[in-house]
Amino acid sequence: MVGEVVVDGSGFIGSLHCSEFPQLISNWIPLNPTLFPSSAIVLALRPLSDGEQRANVPKESSSGNGVACSEDVEPPIICILPRSFKMFTALQKIHKDKDTEPTEFEETVAQALFDLENTNQEIKSDLKDLYINAAMQIDVSGNKKAVVIHVPYRLRKAFRKIHSRLVRELEKKFSGKEVVLIATRRIVRPPKKGSAVQRPRTRTLTAVHEAMLEDIVHPAEIVGKRIRYRLDGSKIMKVFLDPKAKNDTENKLETFAGVYRKLSGKDVVFEFPITEA
Repeated sequence: MVGEVVVDGSGFIGSLHCSEFPQLISNWIPLNPTLFPSSAIVLALRPLSDGEQRANVPKESSSGNGVACSEDVEPPIICILPRSFKMFTALQKIHKDKDTEPTEFEETVAQALFDLENTNQEIKSDLKDLYINAAMQIDVSGNKKAVVIHVPYRLRKAFRKIHSRLVRELEKKFSGKEVVLIATRRIVRPPKKGSAVQRPRTRTLTAVHEAMLEDIVHPAEIVGKRIRYRLDGSKIMKVFLDPKAKNDTENKLETFAGVYRKLSGKDVVFEFPITEA
């Protein structure tokens, strides 16, 4: 990962790929290039005297990166960081399963959460101890896309506390995309015949899909369901939402249906019950 080389009055020389670091420091210490992982990034800093100006910084470079390496220059102060420094602190906002690396999009979502924690005073304290498990971008219909974020089950109540504000801020960052938060739940297979192990009801396929449905439409509440059977044998579920949330969720019904279809494989239609005047 190669960074732009910069020289300024603070003494910052630049960020280099690790393979270039041994060449940079070779005037002072001989190093084997294989000592450094290719995924790391090197920050090189050279102390400047109080009266030294940018114009006085030597421009000759044996590394080919514009970094001064002449013998009469003091060796730079080196800091080796894993991966990209920009993402290093943001990755604390996403916890994946062991041996699973976050995708590029998940890192983008983690960075967005990290930025909100550090810039948005309204939800800063609430976001401090929160993190996500996964994130994905799905096509809803036409050119419309949605951002689906999976949060730890044990943190679902904390996320619901700031749900409206968090979704609003994230949708600003992911312009043109609607954000949906869903708690991570695991489906457990039915126990084998004769087994003494009982499967928790909350881990059944039906229970997980019902809970997922409630997460998708939050903060709206589900007030009724109806299953319609078609002539071809297929069926579609109609879900009725509380009319009190109509102003906030009416324009998201298509997104809700697309997200649920993608995650469960089931068709659903969201409506608001007709109320008598």
